[in-house]
Amino acid sequence: MKPHPQDVVSLRALGRAIRTIRNDKSLSQSELARRTGLHPTYISRLETGAHNPTYVVILQLSKGLEISAAEMLRVSERIEDDHQG
Repeated sequence: MKPHPQDVVSLRALGRAIRTIRNDKSLSQSELARRTGLHPTYISRLETGAHNPTYVVILQLSKGLEISAAEMLRVSERIEDDHQG
């Protein structure tokens, strides 16, 4: 099943939020992978919007980034709003 175009925009915004927060904290994808137990390639694919993370993965990422999941999603929403506006 092909994803809805709005879902693609949302996934890309979430990926950009993860990348932005990671870069703001001067973390490499490898370091974030080590902190979360996720594979670096998976993190890369999340950051490009190629994967739809589960709730558990969002929690793992937020812990690894030392930010609340809610704040990570707020950053994503701001990015998505900027894209649409």
